[in-house]
Amino acid sequence: MSREQISKNPVLGARAGSMVAEKTAEVVDPSKLLTVDQVRAIIDKADQPVDVIVELMATSGMRHGEMSGLKVSSVDLDGATVHVVNQASGVYGDWAWKPLKSAKSRRSIPLPKSTVAALRSHLTAHPDYEPESPLFRTERGYQWTTANFGAKFGSAAKKAAVTGHSPKPRSTDRLFDVS
Repeated sequence: MSREQISKNPVLGARAGSMVAEKTAEVVDPSKLLTVDQVRAIIDKADQPVDVIVELMATSGMRHGEMSGLKVSSVDLDGATVHVVNQASGVYGDWAWKPLKSAKSRRSIPLPKSTVAALRSHLTAHPDYEPESPLFRTERGYQWTTANFGAKFGSAAKKAAVTGHSPKPRSTDRLFDVS
């Protein structure tokens, strides 16, 4: 380094990979968010358990992997709370879990009465579900993945004439209370 150009090496002592660009927040286009009426329409047209899943995601702000990672024991119906502590592994057919994307993702979310009622009905219909088994299962008894949920959501949205929207919440806040 030539002393005439710069007096000190600006990277002296820096470790490779120690400077990581900060993640910027995604700008939300309000036209891409589902309205309450659109979500209700999708819930009405969805098969079981997709109707319950859509309601839970809409009222909690959970992501697909978090929803797929819920166990029966993750839900406290009497306390009207869902505990997000892990996510699905993403491997179709397996009942497997992995850690959440970050420690901040671990949380307990209060649920509205309508969602508690939907979850209670879902669990009543499946008395064989054990506390450590997936809260939601596919027709084959598998744990949900983002791909198979996306297909079922898309089918329900099409039946409800709702197009161009993703089931993934654009915010960690609840979108609304559908009760």
